[in-house]
Amino acid sequence: MTNVLHWVALKRIDMRLKLDFLILKLVIATAIVFLLAACGSESFNIEPPPQSRFTVDAAGTVTDKRTSLVWEQAGNSSWQTYFQAEQYCGDLNLGGYTDWRVPELRELQSIVDYTRPSTAIASDLFPNATIPMGYWSSTLSAYDPDYRWYVGFNVGNVATYHTRSLGVAIRCVRGISSIPTPNLADN
Repeated sequence: MTNVLHWVALKRIDMRLKLDFLILKLVIATAIVFLLAACGSESFNIEPPPQSRFTVDAAGTVTDKRTSLVWEQAGNSSWQTYFQAEQYCGDLNLGGYTDWRVPELRELQSIVDYTRPSTAIASDLFPNATIPMGYWSSTLSAYDPDYRWYVGFNVGNVATYHTRSLGVAIRCVRGISSIPTPNLADN
């Protein structure tokens, strides 16, 4: 009986250590995300988007003249999983185009305006963009392929979220991005 209790106690300690290690990994990952978000436009060399950079089209789209991307103006602000968002973009027929997709993280960050005090996006160009959680990107998390990055336009934050969880909205995009990929390698 003593051996069984000893084994159970060791298993509980082992489980607790694994949980503590997982929590530590999450804290470190969160710190990295906040560091990247705090560095924002400087680390990714993304300038605040001036209003004149965008053209609002009658078809419900917004064209970014700098990146050549065409954005869905209204977006779908209902909470959905990543896979539902991917399906939504794949099925979208807007402005006579059917080649809509989920944007990459760097594409979403290109429309963030970190100079705004409360809403980090031009809400006259992109209505309903300040839902609390954010908008999906197609960019995978390096830590876990079941997570994707999203951008919250209420303050311009970036974070990851589980692809099967509800709580993130979608703003589809079309076109080939001309935004350079950031070099995150050590110099």
